[in-house]
Order: sequence, then structure tokens, then C-alpha cells
Amino acid sequence: MSFEIRFSVAARADQQRLLDFIGEKSPNAAEHAYSVLLDAFRQLTEFPLSGRSVGSSRVYVTRFGQGGYVIKYRVYDDVVLVSRIFHSRENWRR
Repeated sequence: MSFEIRFSVAARADQQRLLDFIGEKSPNAAEHAYSVLLDAFRQLTEFPLSGRSVGSSRVYVTRFGQGGYVIKYRVYDDVVLVSRIFHSRENWRR
């Protein structure tokens, strides 16, 4: 069974912020980062419990370069709701 994925307004803003930041230095790297995030979202639609449990949320970490991205989400019935997306060097525990 494939889960539907939805994004909070904050998660969409996070994604845009992260891609804009890397895109300023390298548009090609930004395209690759976008692809990495899409792959992570696809993974969550197929295996929504693959991230580790952190409080009432789950966290999925995907590698990119020397760091990666931290995707905070919750699972409701057949929906994965992405609440925030951070670079691994950011304080994502907030």
C-alpha cells in the first residue's frame, strides 16, 4: 500500500529555502538536492515507518554531500504529513 504524502506550509517553505541556498552556489547541486528530497519522499510513501521515532513525530535522514536533510513527519492512517525539512547542520530538534 502506498501512502499519500502531504506537506505543511512550513515544510514547503523549508524546502524552498534549502534549495535557494544551495542554488546560489550551484544550480546543478540544487537540482541534485531536489532529486534527493524527491527520492526520500517516495521512500516515505512506501515505507512510512522507516524514519526513527522522536517524541510524537518521526525523523527520516537522507544523505546529500557531506551532510544531508532531516525530514520531520507524522503518519496518520494512509497519509504521511511532512511538518519540517532541515539541513542536518541546522537545529532540527526545535
